[in-house]
Amino acid sequence: MFREARRGDLDAVLWLYRQLQPADPVVQNGSVAEVFEQILAAKGLHLFVLEEDGAVVATTYLKSSPT
Repeated sequence: MFREARRGDLDAVLWLYRQLQPADPVVQNGSVAEVFEQILAAKGLHLFVLEEDGAVVATTYLKSSPT
């Protein structure tokens, strides 16, 4: 199922991104959740996930801006 991301997807999204950048430092101060909330609330930015058998297996985003 292709759908817009929601708060509960943070851990799955982080796991996917860790596969791409395994050497990135792990942030421990909670700021990741704050930034994720900002992304989800950002006007003109839509983060989508692809679910397979209930697990998030891919992400993509759409950025729209006035022309």
